[in-house]
Amino acid sequence: MNNGCFDLTSSAFHILKAGYDADRSDIAELVEDAEFDEFFEPQTIQRAQQSLLAPNARLEQEISWLPELSQAQTSNVLGLVASGDLKALIETSKHAPELAKANILAHFAGSGNVNDSLFHALVAAWDEIDEANILTFINENRLSAGFPSVERKPMRNALVELERQHARSAAVGIWSLDRPGEVMDRIVEAELRRHPSSSFLEQFVRNYDTLSEPDLARISDEIDKVISEAENTDADLEALVTRASDLLVRWDDVNQPVQVYEQHQGHEEGRSKRIYEKLRSLCVDLANNRSEFTEARRLSEALLRTFPELESVAEVLKGDVAALENLDEQQKLHEEYKPLIDVCEAAKTKLPTPVATVLKIFKDTVSKGGNDPIAFNILRDLALHVALLRKVGNVRSSPFPGRNYPT
Repeated sequence: MNNGCFDLTSSAFHILKAGYDADRSDIAELVEDAEFDEFFEPQTIQRAQQSLLAPNARLEQEISWLPELSQAQTSNVLGLVASGDLKALIETSKHAPELAKANILAHFAGSGNVNDSLFHALVAAWDEIDEANILTFINENRLSAGFPSVERKPMRNALVELERQHARSAAVGIWSLDRPGEVMDRIVEAELRRHPSSSFLEQFVRNYDTLSEPDLARISDEIDKVISEAENTDADLEALVTRASDLLVRWDDVNQPVQVYEQHQGHEEGRSKRIYEKLRSLCVDLANNRSEFTEARRLSEALLRTFPELESVAEVLKGDVAALENLDEQQKLHEEYKPLIDVCEAAKTKLPTPVATVLKIFKDTVSKGGNDPIAFNILRDLALHVALLRKVGNVRSSPFPGRNYPT
């Protein structure tokens, strides 16, 4: 194994050029041959010998080599491994027994020489492994070689460990790509449709998730900085919300496959939910305490685009966006008609009314608002106020109560 990745060429069977039916005498001779060839270090040869002679260690070697392949098939596979011909190897492995196929594909998965087809083939191979056939093959060869037979439980435990190694190699292979999240997302979506209960797919996603932690930690730290800066009253909120939106895109590029997988299992991805909670708190502060409805809405929309897989979150965000759109529109209307409201309110306290000033601002407002009746209603309110004063004295009313002036 190399840096936790599965390495077919580190197998004791490969180092000693041993077959599954090699007995103790055969292994001793193969050790001498290997020492004479000097291709491997003496310590490596010694460890290989010990691995094939100790029953438990031998089991690990047996399942992680090329079970059920003939010597000719094994030689062909090793030639393709040496050449790095991934396309030919995938084609050759199609006809191999499932565990041998999985070992071949896992070797390449951790090498960086990968594509979507390799990962799909590896997941499918693990889904089809027949433990009974493997146990029969191993015990028949052990009987021939003079080694004690293996029970089902130890073999099952060894396969579980091998599955973990393969899954880590696959995840390392994904992270060797330029856009790991994009590729992983395609794989997860396709495999969930094909076999959602795949144990290998779960291990694959978990290992991908573990390897994503440094990237997600950096993005989370940057989001915390944005939130801290946004708390300043003189902050450039438009720029900060744009930064936060960009960071959410980066987060989703990495974490989307995990969110999709967790959603399919009926869960919500924990780290994404914490990011949502931090940024939604900022949205609430911007809206409730600072009346920054436009930026609060933009940030809520970015959160909704990023986290549709968090179902409880998505429902809350849909409500947030709708409420903020309404508040934003009300605020914009208030700002649009504020000059006319102010001049009309001032006119009510300074009768007789300076008609020329009022009409000028009214015309400016109408020219911007088209056929919107609000400007007319504001002016009508002033006219009614003047009329009422003539009848009943100094009676005053507001043309624009709050931000809900009738349209």
